[in-house]
Amino acid sequence: MSASDAEAMLFPQVASRPFGMLICLDSLHAFGDHPSYVEMALLPRAERVARMRDPEMKARILAERPEQEDILAAMVRGFPERLFPLAERNPDYEPHPDTSVAARAAASGRDPMELLYDELLEDDGRNVLMMPLLNYSDFNLDAQREMLTHPRAVLGLGDGGAHCGFICDASLPTTMLSHWARDRSRGERLPVEHVVR
Repeated sequence: MSASDAEAMLFPQVASRPFGMLICLDSLHAFGDHPSYVEMALLPRAERVARMRDPEMKARILAERPEQEDILAAMVRGFPERLFPLAERNPDYEPHPDTSVAARAAASGRDPMELLYDELLEDDGRNVLMMPLLNYSDFNLDAQREMLTHPRAVLGLGDGGAHCGFICDASLPTTMLSHWARDRSRGERLPVEHVVR
């Protein structure tokens, strides 16, 4: 017997987009635990970017292995197929697998970590990538939509404080209106009435 059959009053909180991490030079990234980067980590971003653009420094950082591996940096290194560009304007919270760092690196014959390194330096080191971890196993938001349309589901988890260095979920209510009611192109949208409710 399910909880619903037993008339249990359960109301699952469902987020409007995948759970994951934001990857950028000022926060969590794949090279944050590499010795040459650690030496410059506290420098202003402009100075770090200038040093990282030096071809010798780039080669050194890419060749290094961490002395003490950071588990989150290792996760970023280990899943380039889960790293996607996140545009400042019109961010794509449902990116196609072909846009991942791994796919674009393979298409251009480059090493994924080298491509990621270059992407971190774009926009003077302000570029951000998204790494969806949960609710994105099929590389779309169909399962998320199914959860959002469950009769007892409640939109939740719209905070922006606990881990704001690499996660910010304050946009979850806005994502409901922009992505689900207006912009979704890779599947069925949700009626605005449902989103408001």
